[in-house]
Amino acid sequence: MYIDKDNFLINAENEILNLCFLSSVGDRSDQQDSAGYLLNEKDGAIIICDGMGGHRDGKLASRIGVESFLERIDSIKEGYINKDMIEYVQDIDEDIADLTDENGEPLRAGSTLVAVYIKGEDLYWVSVGDSRIYILRKDEFIQITEDHTYELALKENIKAGEITEQFYQEEIDKSEALISFLGAGELPLISSNETAFKLQSGDRIILMSDGLYKNLTEDYIKSIICNFTNPSESLTSLDYQSMKNAHKEEKSRDNLTVALINIK
Repeated sequence: MYIDKDNFLINAENEILNLCFLSSVGDRSDQQDSAGYLLNEKDGAIIICDGMGGHRDGKLASRIGVESFLERIDSIKEGYINKDMIEYVQDIDEDIADLTDENGEPLRAGSTLVAVYIKGEDLYWVSVGDSRIYILRKDEFIQITEDHTYELALKENIKAGEITEQFYQEEIDKSEALISFLGAGELPLISSNETAFKLQSGDRIILMSDGLYKNLTEDYIKSIICNFTNPSESLTSLDYQSMKNAHKEEKSRDNLTVALINIK
């Protein structure tokens, strides 16, 4: 199910999980985030894409990411789940790269992607770009994705001794630039888990676009999720606090989309 709304708060569930989705345009004139889910009785897929490249192009790229992934997920094969998810993402990258305008010129649109597939107690995930997935288990709140940004490349290069500390400091202002995203025509980085992460009852999985974590710290996000038993209240509070912090710092608030999954 692709969620065709710019602002929404949606709840859904099946036998193994409860899902709450929230999306907000923020202070922007348009919504470039897209989101969706597909729930069967004992499995489900949840996805968020954050589009890049202007209103029409960014929204189109993120929508293709969501719709194409969910269309493919029902064909996923037992024993090949990780491999299939990576192939889906590679195909979607090519589809977006092939987009053209009315004159046949490349749109050069792009999108990030984070998606999870949960089957029973098994969690599989895939990520491209800087949207994030976290797992909250009891008191542990852990980011399981990595941000595919220039900062990641700089850290790896300095660790390998390929650049100097001076070069690192000179380049760090560019750290948020994406180095892998859907629509480039090839993906230098795709993050995923080869073997299933074993879920436990009470685990919470959080997917988010950067509009959330760039306005709220990890500790603050964790505290809000832990302090509300009602998922809708958790996400509504996150949205409100994100808006409050952005305005306090006198900066425009980006599109924000977040999914909270509670494992039964």
